[in-house]
Amino acid sequence: MELLDPATGAALPNDAIQRILFVANAVHVYNIPPLTSTKGYSASTWTAEPQRHIFTARLRVVETAYESESSTNKLKVDAVLEDASSGQLFAAAPYTAPGVVEPVLDSSRFFAVTVRDPQGRKAILGIGFEERSEAFDLSIAL
Repeated sequence: MELLDPATGAALPNDAIQRILFVANAVHVYNIPPLTSTKGYSASTWTAEPQRHIFTARLRVVETAYESESSTNKLKVDAVLEDASSGQLFAAAPYTAPGVVEPVLDSSRFFAVTVRDPQGRKAILGIGFEERSEAFDLSIAL
């Protein structure tokens, strides 16, 4: 079975290994307003308006390890938002720093996530869990 990069859909080398670190089947995805202060994001600014809810996705945190062309080991972690029924990629957040998945100030169930497309363009989406335990498990997995 051929492994694919979860963020780009590109084929991975034959020696690649993937581990699923976390899965949540019902994560609410929001279009969030721009940051207005240096304090951080507040979920109340985007959950109060129902039109900001984009859809409900499955979230997977996937660790991928393989040897790169320069003979060095490569390890990467991606937070992947996908359609729960079809598995189609909606958005991916390469987890390169703790700020990629940032907890909000006013809730333990919501996060601001910096997603990137294969061309490097970025957007910030809000995600929210129905249960605090799932949000806690995501924090531990990352």
